[in-house]
Amino acid sequence: MFPLKSRLISGYRFGQRTWYTKKHLGVDYSANFEPLYAPFDGIIERQFKGKQGGKTIWFKPKGQDIIIRFMHLSEFKTNVIVKQGDIIAITGNSGLFTTGVHCHIDISKNNYVNIYNFNNFINPELYDWEKGNNKMDIIKQIVNAQKQKLKDITDGKVVFLFSKGKTYIVRNGKKTKIKPIQALVNLLSVGVTKEDLDKIK
Repeated sequence: MFPLKSRLISGYRFGQRTWYTKKHLGVDYSANFEPLYAPFDGIIERQFKGKQGGKTIWFKPKGQDIIIRFMHLSEFKTNVIVKQGDIIAITGNSGLFTTGVHCHIDISKNNYVNIYNFNNFINPELYDWEKGNNKMDIIKQIVNAQKQKLKDITDGKVVFLFSKGKTYIVRNGKKTKIKPIQALVNLLSVGVTKEDLDKIK
């Protein structure tokens, strides 16, 4: 489930240049001192007050190799182990790197947060907030699709079709031809790395 009551982008988008960095690591969502919900069953690995991001939570969903960070919070509301839908914080406007009330959400791959490696982050707008992004599930889809001579990988919103040497991206039932490198970039955005793909070739 999406962790806020609404999904309205009110600030910087993923990869956008900001006044403090070349590429924004997450997405800024509208959230005016409202509840922040646990999107999945999981564990709060860290909750602390940082100079730049203010009150921050590092959330580890059960069964996924990612860490979701929530920043600029006003109040922490929970313990370490949480269930989906639990209120884990109240959003706010804390920290120096904020220009108004909102909630910054970013997602790191491979259970590791490295703010200096943009490629280790997933676009929250491509992330499947209902099912999550389990990298092994995606790889299994690739393997099964190879057996059928058609690769069909999905993150809940985007489907990639590799057929007869052509690459397509399908959104909402409409197919658009794209270049292979673009397909690779999209795969990386859902947590599949070049090394993962090399293992199944």
